[in-house]
Amino acid sequence: MFVSDCHSRAGIIRPSDSLGDSLKRLALITAAVAALALSGCAQTPPPVSEKVQQAYDANKTLTPQSPPVDPLAKGRANGSLSVYFIGDSLTDGWNATTQPQAFRPRVVQALQKGGPVDATAVYKAGANTATVAAMSTPPASPGLVIVELGTNDVNKTDIGKFGTDYAALLDSLNATKPVLVCVGTWQFGTTMGFDSVIESACEARGGRFVKIGDIRENPAMVAVKGSSGYPDAADGNHPNDAGHTEIARRIVAALTP
Repeated sequence: MFVSDCHSRAGIIRPSDSLGDSLKRLALITAAVAALALSGCAQTPPPVSEKVQQAYDANKTLTPQSPPVDPLAKGRANGSLSVYFIGDSLTDGWNATTQPQAFRPRVVQALQKGGPVDATAVYKAGANTATVAAMSTPPASPGLVIVELGTNDVNKTDIGKFGTDYAALLDSLNATKPVLVCVGTWQFGTTMGFDSVIESACEARGGRFVKIGDIRENPAMVAVKGSSGYPDAADGNHPNDAGHTEIARRIVAALTP
């Protein structure tokens, strides 16, 4: 019985061969290669490394992931995104150089990159959540609601009452299921409990919590007392342009798919 070891013995072309011999040897080599291929001895590809094979096996059944969904797509469906802000002096823009430098106009400006925006706002400097909630006049069907309250409740309002007031406000704003963003407190001291109440109430209603208290801990983010700003000289307790910019950045980041 003949067993092929898949090696050609037709020889090589030597420099000493005549032209005729060289042509004969070339013909033999060609014939031998063809015979090997027909007999099942065609060259096989080199084996891949174990790591490459494992990576292939792990990923060969994966399906392409869907692109991220824009949370504001529903609100933009009718052409213009209706945005409702409700807050205190931060929402008003206190101690930015000018009001257009404050976080609210900056957020609107960022949202306008995705299409037209119709923004309305209710705010009152120094007011607690219950006071501003009583002033609330949201549009009929806002696509986005941004709540910035609680700072003036810290160390003033019982945390249990605050929780009730805040939850009631969110419920009044959440009837049409807008995208909801809840901004934490801008305060030193015992803010942790209040921020936790805000975060819990917001997430229970499908909202997104944005922490800002840590921004105030950076002096570079706070307007220097007596410096020129909106609506008048800075009191040393509100964000400067850099602080407002960072607040806006975090809100926009929370809305980014």
